[in-house]
Amino acid sequence: MGAHWPRMTTGAGQVQLAGKVLIAEDNAAMREMLAAMCRDWGAEVIECVNGSDAVQAFARHQPDCVLMDFAMPEMDGLAATAQIKAQFPHARILIITQYDNEGLRQAAREAGASGFVRKEDLHQLPELIGGETQREPSKAQGKSE
Repeated sequence: MGAHWPRMTTGAGQVQLAGKVLIAEDNAAMREMLAAMCRDWGAEVIECVNGSDAVQAFARHQPDCVLMDFAMPEMDGLAATAQIKAQFPHARILIITQYDNEGLRQAAREAGASGFVRKEDLHQLPELIGGETQREPSKAQGKSE
């Protein structure tokens, strides 16, 4: 557990996700939307409202991947990512944020994030969650930021 992405399959336009996903997001509406998406794909979902809770929940549940908001109270997503990665080097963590600039992407990489997605690009989550390597889809697809 925690060492690989959940298994993702698609068929007839449908996404199936096997595994546990930890969602760390302080905005209740966004957290509920992410949780509903992941549950629709078949994932078991663990929800947290801040980075501190995410660090504790990761240790307790050892999810297959984490969807981590960047800006949260108590502990931001980058600090939480760094703490999780220090204890669990194989953790797979995607930073999800409304902000986007190269400095933030670099900080996410330095914290140990496996990927980065803007909230406006959540349609790319199946590709990112199902991927085996670090991806930044907006950059990979040649979009300018």
